[in-house]
Amino acid sequence: MINFNEFEVLTLSCLGTLIDWEKGLLKAVRPLFTHQDIVIGDQYFLKTFLQHESDMLQGEYVPYREIIKRILLKIGQTHGFVPTYAEIEEIIRSTREWRPFPDVTESLKTLKQQYKLAIISNLDRALFEEVSEQFLVEFDWIFTADEVRSYKPSSKIFNYALENMEIPPSKILHIGHSLVHDIIPAKSLKLSTVWVNRATLQKGSPLLHSPPVDPDLEVPDLKTLISITS
Repeated sequence: MINFNEFEVLTLSCLGTLIDWEKGLLKAVRPLFTHQDIVIGDQYFLKTFLQHESDMLQGEYVPYREIIKRILLKIGQTHGFVPTYAEIEEIIRSTREWRPFPDVTESLKTLKQQYKLAIISNLDRALFEEVSEQFLVEFDWIFTADEVRSYKPSSKIFNYALENMEIPPSKILHIGHSLVHDIIPAKSLKLSTVWVNRATLQKGSPLLHSPPVDPDLEVPDLKTLISITS
Protein backbone atom coordinates (compact mmCIF):
# COMPACT_ATOMS: atom_id res chain seq x y z
CA MET A 1 0.00 0.00 0.00
CA ILE A 2 1.28 3.45 -0.88
CA ASN A 3 2.25 5.79 1.94
CA PHE A 4 1.28 9.16 0.50
CA ASN A 5 3.16 11.00 3.23
CA GLU A 6 6.41 9.92 1.58
CA PHE A 7 5.85 11.95 -1.58
CA GLU A 8 6.70 15.57 -2.32
CA VAL A 9 5.78 15.67 -6.01
CA LEU A 10 2.95 14.23 -8.06
CA THR A 11 3.66 13.95 -11.78
CA LEU A 12 0.63 13.59 -14.03
CA SER A 13 -0.01 12.80 -17.65
CA CYS A 14 -2.51 15.02 -19.42
CA LEU A 15 -4.63 13.33 -22.08
CA GLY A 16 -6.78 10.55 -20.67
CA THR A 17 -5.79 11.40 -17.10
CA LEU A 18 -6.88 15.02 -16.88
CA ILE A 19 -8.40 15.76 -20.30
CA ASP A 20 -11.19 13.70 -21.89
CA TRP A 21 -9.47 13.57 -25.27
CA GLU A 22 -11.78 10.86 -26.58
CA LYS A 23 -14.92 12.95 -26.23
CA GLY A 24 -13.16 16.05 -27.56
CA LEU A 25 -11.68 14.34 -30.60
CA LEU A 26 -14.87 12.50 -31.49
CA LYS A 27 -16.82 15.75 -31.39
CA ALA A 28 -14.26 17.34 -33.71
CA VAL A 29 -14.13 14.56 -36.34
CA ARG A 30 -17.85 13.86 -36.69
CA PRO A 31 -18.46 16.86 -38.99
CA LEU A 32 -15.68 15.56 -41.25
CA PHE A 33 -17.30 12.14 -41.53
CA THR A 34 -20.72 13.69 -42.10
CA HIS A 35 -19.31 15.89 -44.88
CA GLN A 36 -17.74 12.83 -46.50
CA ASP A 37 -21.00 10.88 -46.08
CA ILE A 38 -19.31 7.96 -44.33
CA VAL A 39 -20.10 6.16 -41.10
CA ILE A 40 -17.22 5.33 -38.77
CA GLY A 41 -18.07 4.03 -35.30
CA ASP A 42 -16.58 5.75 -32.27
CA GLN A 43 -14.88 2.62 -30.95
CA TYR A 44 -13.40 1.79 -34.35
CA PHE A 45 -12.16 5.32 -34.92
CA LEU A 46 -10.45 5.60 -31.54
CA LYS A 47 -8.88 2.17 -31.87
CA THR A 48 -7.58 3.05 -35.34
CA PHE A 49 -6.35 6.44 -34.14
CA LEU A 50 -4.40 4.86 -31.27
CA GLN A 51 -2.90 2.19 -33.50
CA HIS A 52 -1.57 4.78 -35.93
CA GLU A 53 -0.45 6.99 -33.05
CA SER A 54 1.47 4.13 -31.45
CA ASP A 55 3.47 3.59 -34.64
CA MET A 56 4.16 7.29 -35.15
CA LEU A 57 5.22 8.02 -31.59
CA GLN A 58 8.02 5.50 -31.95
CA GLY A 59 9.33 6.99 -35.20
CA GLU A 60 11.26 10.17 -35.89
CA TYR A 61 10.00 13.03 -33.73
CA VAL A 62 7.48 15.41 -35.28
CA PRO A 63 5.20 17.82 -33.36
CA TYR A 64 2.00 16.29 -32.04
CA ARG A 65 -0.03 18.53 -34.37
CA GLU A 66 1.69 16.76 -37.26
CA ILE A 67 0.91 13.38 -35.67
CA ILE A 68 -2.81 14.23 -35.67
CA LYS A 69 -2.62 15.40 -39.29
CA ARG A 70 -0.89 12.22 -40.46
CA ILE A 71 -3.37 10.01 -38.64
CA LEU A 72 -6.34 11.79 -40.20
CA LEU A 73 -4.79 11.44 -43.65
CA LYS A 74 -4.22 7.71 -43.10
CA ILE A 75 -7.79 7.17 -41.92
CA GLY A 76 -9.03 9.13 -44.91
CA GLN A 77 -6.92 7.03 -47.25
CA THR A 78 -8.40 3.85 -45.78
CA HIS A 79 -11.93 5.11 -46.35
CA GLY A 80 -11.42 6.69 -49.75
CA PHE A 81 -11.29 10.40 -49.03
CA VAL A 82 -8.71 13.13 -48.46
CA PRO A 83 -9.40 15.62 -45.65
CA THR A 84 -8.80 19.21 -46.70
CA TYR A 85 -6.19 21.39 -45.03
CA ALA A 86 -9.00 23.43 -43.47
CA GLU A 87 -10.73 20.33 -42.08
CA ILE A 88 -7.50 19.05 -40.54
CA GLU A 89 -6.67 22.43 -39.02
CA GLU A 90 -10.15 22.70 -37.54
CA ILE A 91 -9.74 19.33 -35.82
CA ILE A 92 -6.30 20.29 -34.50
CA ARG A 93 -7.65 23.62 -33.22
CA SER A 94 -10.38 21.74 -31.37
CA THR A 95 -7.79 20.61 -28.80
CA ARG A 96 -8.22 23.94 -27.00
CA GLU A 97 -11.86 22.95 -26.41
CA TRP A 98 -11.17 19.47 -25.06
CA ARG A 99 -12.51 19.46 -21.52
CA PRO A 100 -11.17 18.05 -18.26
CA PHE A 101 -12.98 15.11 -16.72
CA PRO A 102 -15.58 16.32 -14.17
CA ASP A 103 -13.43 15.37 -11.16
CA VAL A 104 -10.22 17.01 -12.33
CA THR A 105 -10.42 20.71 -11.46
CA GLU A 106 -11.35 20.32 -7.81
CA SER A 107 -9.04 17.33 -7.37
CA LEU A 108 -6.04 19.30 -8.66
CA LYS A 109 -6.84 22.16 -6.29
CA THR A 110 -6.92 19.71 -3.38
CA LEU A 111 -3.71 17.92 -4.38
CA LYS A 112 -1.94 21.24 -4.87
CA GLN A 113 -2.48 22.04 -1.18
CA GLN A 114 -0.31 19.10 -0.19
CA TYR A 115 2.05 18.36 -3.08
CA LYS A 116 4.02 20.01 -5.83
CA LEU A 117 2.49 19.14 -9.20
CA ALA A 118 4.23 18.41 -12.49
CA ILE A 119 2.96 17.54 -15.96
CA ILE A 120 4.67 14.92 -18.14
CA SER A 121 2.85 15.01 -21.46
CA ASN A 122 3.11 13.86 -25.06
CA LEU A 123 1.54 17.15 -26.11
CA ASP A 124 3.80 19.94 -27.30
CA ARG A 125 4.06 23.00 -25.08
CA ALA A 126 1.76 25.16 -27.20
CA LEU A 127 -1.02 22.56 -27.23
CA PHE A 128 -0.68 21.97 -23.51
CA GLU A 129 -0.94 25.66 -22.73
CA GLU A 130 -4.18 25.80 -24.72
CA VAL A 131 -5.83 23.05 -22.67
CA SER A 132 -4.22 23.84 -19.30
CA GLU A 133 -6.11 27.08 -18.74
CA GLN A 134 -9.08 24.96 -17.72
CA PHE A 135 -7.25 23.35 -14.78
CA LEU A 136 -7.24 26.52 -12.65
CA VAL A 137 -4.04 25.51 -10.85
CA GLU A 138 -0.43 26.45 -11.46
CA PHE A 139 1.86 23.50 -12.08
CA ASP A 140 5.31 23.63 -10.54
CA TRP A 141 6.86 21.99 -13.60
CA ILE A 142 5.65 21.27 -17.12
CA PHE A 143 7.51 18.76 -19.29
CA THR A 144 6.32 18.25 -22.85
CA ALA A 145 7.51 16.01 -25.64
CA ASP A 146 8.85 18.81 -27.81
CA GLU A 147 11.44 19.67 -25.15
CA VAL A 148 13.15 16.31 -25.54
CA ARG A 149 11.94 15.53 -29.08
CA SER A 150 10.72 12.18 -27.87
CA TYR A 151 7.37 10.69 -26.92
CA LYS A 152 6.29 8.39 -24.16
CA PRO A 153 6.53 5.41 -23.79
CA SER A 154 10.21 6.30 -24.19
CA SER A 155 11.62 7.04 -20.76
CA LYS A 156 13.55 10.03 -22.13
CA ILE A 157 10.99 12.61 -20.98
CA PHE A 158 10.83 10.98 -17.53
CA ASN A 159 14.61 11.17 -17.18
CA TYR A 160 14.49 14.78 -18.32
CA ALA A 161 11.87 15.54 -15.69
CA LEU A 162 13.88 13.85 -12.94
CA GLU A 163 17.00 15.80 -13.88
CA ASN A 164 15.20 19.13 -13.86
CA MET A 165 13.10 18.64 -10.72
CA GLU A 166 16.10 17.42 -8.72
CA ILE A 167 13.79 15.44 -6.47
CA PRO A 168 14.69 11.87 -5.43
CA PRO A 169 12.57 9.29 -7.31
CA SER A 170 11.40 7.92 -3.96
CA LYS A 171 9.67 11.27 -3.34
CA ILE A 172 7.79 11.24 -6.66
CA LEU A 173 4.48 9.56 -7.50
CA HIS A 174 3.48 9.32 -11.16
CA ILE A 175 -0.22 9.31 -12.01
CA GLY A 176 -1.40 8.29 -15.47
CA HIS A 177 -4.15 6.72 -17.53
CA SER A 178 -2.05 4.70 -19.96
CA LEU A 179 -0.32 1.52 -18.87
CA VAL A 180 1.92 1.73 -21.92
CA HIS A 181 2.79 5.42 -21.94
CA ASP A 182 2.86 6.08 -18.20
CA ILE A 183 2.96 3.13 -15.83
CA ILE A 184 5.56 1.01 -17.63
CA PRO A 185 8.19 3.74 -18.24
CA ALA A 186 7.65 5.26 -14.79
CA LYS A 187 8.13 1.92 -13.06
CA SER A 188 11.23 1.23 -15.15
CA LEU A 189 12.75 4.24 -13.38
CA LYS A 190 11.66 2.98 -9.94
CA LEU A 191 8.87 5.54 -9.56
CA SER A 192 5.75 4.69 -7.61
CA THR A 193 2.68 4.77 -9.84
CA VAL A 194 -1.08 5.25 -9.78
CA TRP A 195 -3.10 3.95 -12.71
CA VAL A 196 -6.18 6.09 -13.31
CA ASN A 197 -8.30 3.45 -15.01
CA ARG A 198 -11.12 5.66 -16.23
CA ALA A 199 -14.29 4.21 -17.75
CA THR A 200 -13.47 5.40 -21.27
CA LEU A 201 -13.92 3.77 -24.67
CA GLN A 202 -10.26 2.73 -24.77
CA LYS A 203 -9.56 1.84 -21.14
CA GLY A 204 -5.86 2.16 -20.44
CA SER A 205 -5.13 1.54 -24.13
CA PRO A 206 -5.26 -2.28 -23.87
CA LEU A 207 -5.14 -2.48 -27.66
CA LEU A 208 -1.47 -1.55 -27.49
CA HIS A 209 -0.76 -5.01 -26.07
CA SER A 210 1.20 -3.87 -23.04
CA PRO A 211 3.23 -6.46 -21.16
CA PRO A 212 2.06 -7.29 -17.65
CA VAL A 213 2.62 -4.40 -15.28
CA ASP A 214 1.44 -3.80 -11.73
CA PRO A 215 0.81 -0.19 -10.75
CA ASP A 216 1.16 0.48 -7.05
CA LEU A 217 -2.44 1.67 -6.94
CA GLU A 218 -5.42 1.60 -9.32
CA VAL A 219 -8.24 4.13 -9.07
CA PRO A 220 -11.17 4.96 -11.39
CA ASP A 221 -10.66 8.73 -11.12
CA LEU A 222 -8.85 11.47 -9.23
CA LYS A 223 -11.75 11.97 -6.83
CA THR A 224 -11.18 8.45 -5.55
CA LEU A 225 -7.47 9.17 -5.24
CA ILE A 226 -8.26 12.21 -3.09
CA SER A 227 -10.38 10.10 -0.77
CA ILE A 228 -7.45 7.73 -0.28
CA THR A 229 -4.84 10.42 0.30
CA SER A 230 -6.90 12.43 2.78
